[in-house]
Amino acid sequence: MKGLVAALLTAVFAAVFGLVYLMFFQADTHAPAIIVSRKDIGYTQGMPQDQLLEGVSAIDDRDGDVSSTLIVANVADGGEEGITEVTYQAQDRHGNVGSYTVRMSEGETMTAGHQEEETFTDPEPVPAQDSPETAAAKEAARQKEEAKISELSPLSPRLYLTDYYTEVLHGTEFNPVSFVDRIEDDTDEQDFLFTRIQIYGTEGLNMDVPGSYELTFYLMDSEGHQSNMAILTVRVL
Repeated sequence: MKGLVAALLTAVFAAVFGLVYLMFFQADTHAPAIIVSRKDIGYTQGMPQDQLLEGVSAIDDRDGDVSSTLIVANVADGGEEGITEVTYQAQDRHGNVGSYTVRMSEGETMTAGHQEEETFTDPEPVPAQDSPETAAAKEAARQKEEAKISELSPLSPRLYLTDYYTEVLHGTEFNPVSFVDRIEDDTDEQDFLFTRIQIYGTEGLNMDVPGSYELTFYLMDSEGHQSNMAILTVRVL
C-alpha cells in the first residue's frame, strides 16, 4: 500500500514539474527585434505609414521574419526643434511585442537615384583599418566558426557571416542582418533561406552600454535541416 502511495505521489510530482517546466522554461518570452536598415529616413508632416516602414524589418528568435506585423505605433515631438520620434512595434505569434524608437530630422525622405546638389567635392573616404588586436580577434572567430561548418551534415544549410567579430561605437545604429554574407543549401534557394534566419540574443544587445555581446544566427531549411549556429561577437565601445 505504501509503495502504491509513493508511486502515485511520484507521478503527481512529475506531472506538476513537467507543467511548470513547460510554462516557465519553454514559454516564448522574447519580443521580436526591430531593425531599421535605412539611414536616410527624414520625416515630413503627415508622412504615410508605408513610407515610414520602408527599410524597417522585424525578426523573432523563434518565428523568424515577422515584418508583416510591423506598425508605426506613435509619432511624437522629439523635444528638439526639427526632431520627431517615430516608434515602431512588431509582434510574434505568442503575443510578445517589441518596440523601437527612431529620432528623425525633418526633411525629404531620400529615394534611390536622388542626390542633393553639392557645392564642394568630398575627398575619397579612406577605409578604416582594424588594429592588429581586432584583426587577430576577427580571424580567430572566423576560423572557429568555419571549423563548425566543416563538421555539418551534407544536408544541412551553411550560414556564412561577413565577420564573426565586430567593434562598434556605443549609440550607433546596428543591423545584425547586414552581417549575413550567404547561405548555401542543397535544395533551397538563398532568397528563401534568408526569410528563415533567426537571431538569438538581440533582446540583450544594448548599443548604449559598452560591453561584449553575442548574437547567434541559425535557420531551418524547408526539409527541416538545421544550419550551423553562427556566433557574431559584438563589442560595443
